[in-house]
Amino acid sequence: MSDQIPLYNSRLYEIYLQYLRKYYPDIDTDSILQDAGIANYEIQDPAHWFSQEQSNRFYDTVVARTGNPDIAREAGRYATSSANMGPTKQYVAGLISPTTAYFLMEKIYPLWSRGADISTKKIGSNQVEIIAIPKPGVTEEPYQCANRIGIFESIATFFTDKFAHIDHTSCVHKGDGNCRYIVTWAKTPKMLFKRLRNYLLVFSIELRSLLKSIFGVFAHVTM
Repeated sequence: MSDQIPLYNSRLYEIYLQYLRKYYPDIDTDSILQDAGIANYEIQDPAHWFSQEQSNRFYDTVVARTGNPDIAREAGRYATSSANMGPTKQYVAGLISPTTAYFLMEKIYPLWSRGADISTKKIGSNQVEIIAIPKPGVTEEPYQCANRIGIFESIATFFTDKFAHIDHTSCVHKGDGNCRYIVTWAKTPKMLFKRLRNYLLVFSIELRSLLKSIFGVFAHVTM
């Protein structure tokens, strides 16, 4: 059966559990796993994948325990704050731009989910379009779309310390052929400073190279 195919990586559920431990400390996460029929060692194994049925059971249990119907999106927003990120957050933010980070999702997302293919297109200086198409035979649930939105929102915090704004202009759960997300992030002084720093770095390298050439020629002429 299609709902028994391993589609969703344990990393997704570890983020849920970390979020619960921080914001719902009174909830016993071990009992959530027990009720969902999931072993703790499966969650801790980054090579373990869960089926749609297991994912639904886990989500239903989390909602029942928290009473929060928005928990999927909130957990997605926690993706870049989870303990798994560690110092990676600042490292990545120092190397790439928001646009590049969203393009990297095409490579990173399959490490979390085999349920959908995503593609990214730049449509503005601070805006990208992301299309998610469920793979043949896969029937995602609305909460998984919400979780994806939360993840996309969270990526912008690497660079702006603010969540991105998402316009969800089409959705498979409303009869559309794909889920289309227009992602817009704020232009902050932090980002402008980083861009200026990078420009100055390139300029200084070019200037050193030019001065080296000039002095090389001068030394050759005076010999």
